[in-house]
Amino acid sequence: DEIDVEIIKNNMRTVNMNRDEYFELLRKI
Repeated sequence: DEIDVEIIKNNMRTVNMNRDEYFELLRKI
C-alpha cells in the first residue's frame, strides 16, 4: 500500500536509518 510506504519512508528519515537497518528492525518485531 503506497500510504504504508510513505509512512515507512518518513519513519526512516525521522530515526535516520537506512533501508537495510529499518527492515532488520522490522524482522525483529
